[in-house]
Amino acid sequence: MGVAEPKQVQERIAANDHWYTSSQFAWSFGVAKHVHALRQDFMLGWIERAKTRTKKRPLNVVEVGCGDGVNLYRLSKAMDCRFFGYDYNELRLERARKLVPTAEFAAIDLAKHPACPVGSGAEVLIFSHVIEHIDDDTGALRHLRQWLAPGGVLLLLTPNEGCMSTRFDYRFVNPQLPAQTDHVHFYTRRSLRRLVMDAGFNILEMRGE
Repeated sequence: MGVAEPKQVQERIAANDHWYTSSQFAWSFGVAKHVHALRQDFMLGWIERAKTRTKKRPLNVVEVGCGDGVNLYRLSKAMDCRFFGYDYNELRLERARKLVPTAEFAAIDLAKHPACPVGSGAEVLIFSHVIEHIDDDTGALRHLRQWLAPGGVLLLLTPNEGCMSTRFDYRFVNPQLPAQTDHVHFYTRRSLRRLVMDAGFNILEMRGE
């Protein structure tokens, strides 16, 4: 979000670009099911904390960059909340609407700094594997702070691609991967911490998968 313009996204979908059209559901419940189960547990834990802290029912759980809706599908099976998903890929939004019919989905381009479509804001805002695609990552996080309800939390997930093993892989083993994924940032734990704090957030927890 914020790297490719909507026209470019449609062109890549028309060209059947793997990164824009492949099934995230098959990946999440296939070879990556263990990792995605860990992510689900992480998200559920923070939603439970938000329920305890705010006493609000139902909570607004918002995912920016929801893709095929896999995260919201998993969460909706376990939690009674209001779920909202936003993305700029219409193909993935169409899949998400079929996968999670109880959630609300809409197309947005985060680069245009849209207002939060959820009037009262998000008690839990999920931003999973999106920030590494955005040129102005600090600006994007600062904007998303405005989407949070009072006391709301942002769950930010991103690959640890700045670590030595991944840098070696991208340079010598799979040098084609960075270009294929459109990643423009390769964070370490230290650089991610600095980014989040520069955007005005307090860090409550950091963990690896």
